[in-house]
Amino acid sequence: MLRTPSKYIETSGKVNGGGDVAAKKSYPMIPATVWWKLREQFQKTIPGTVTRTYLATVLGVNERTAGNLLGPLRTVGLIDKEGKPTERANHWRFDDDYASVCKEILEEVYPEELRHAVPDPKVNREGALRWFMKTAGVGEAGANKMVATYQLLVDATPK
Repeated sequence: MLRTPSKYIETSGKVNGGGDVAAKKSYPMIPATVWWKLREQFQKTIPGTVTRTYLATVLGVNERTAGNLLGPLRTVGLIDKEGKPTERANHWRFDDDYASVCKEILEEVYPEELRHAVPDPKVNREGALRWFMKTAGVGEAGANKMVATYQLLVDATPK
């Protein structure tokens, strides 16, 4: 199923042209440095469109890295499919709205199973890591990035 702001992504495929691979879910991987730097920039001014060039310039990264951030920003609902900042992005930049925006993202992107099993990855990081490795079908490095993004949202404390 394709990602909409209220659903998570499912992917499936074939192994060597053979049988179906079990559907896996993908979760956003947004480094904390990117999260906070982009939020700081949005606090100053919200762009008309978020592009890889915009992200590369604002974040000081190459365009390839910047391009890899567009999908996760769509997944959490900060930009739409055309790269336009959403109403959520407008609220995300304000300290008073930050916690409620994080809660909305958690409820839309992460299943209840995870939110109940590992409500705080600081307390049970290993549990969160195992959950992401199993459900997303990623290795430890990818799962660590997913846990870090999940933790940012659980913390819901503006910087």
